[in-house]
Amino acid sequence: MNSGELLVSNKIKRLIPHSDVTIYDVAEMACVSTATVSRILAGFISFTPETKLRVLAAVQALGYVPNHQAQKIALMRVLRLREDVDCFEE
Repeated sequence: MNSGELLVSNKIKRLIPHSDVTIYDVAEMACVSTATVSRILAGFISFTPETKLRVLAAVQALGYVPNHQAQKIALMRVLRLREDVDCFEE
């Protein structure tokens, strides 16, 4: 077994779906950044088919489910920052 197969084998051991799987886990397994995972799941099309396949396979294998609470918090940060910038520009 070479080092690449060992790495995949170790990752497969963690494939039991649970709620603690994060976008960081998906990115690590797919060997991409968290931004890439986020953009692929959002439907952006500017990625190679191989990258999309790796990300989607990792999502399925890990049982990743986006955390909607975390998404709301991130959105609120962006909106708050936008308000701060708007106030600063006036």
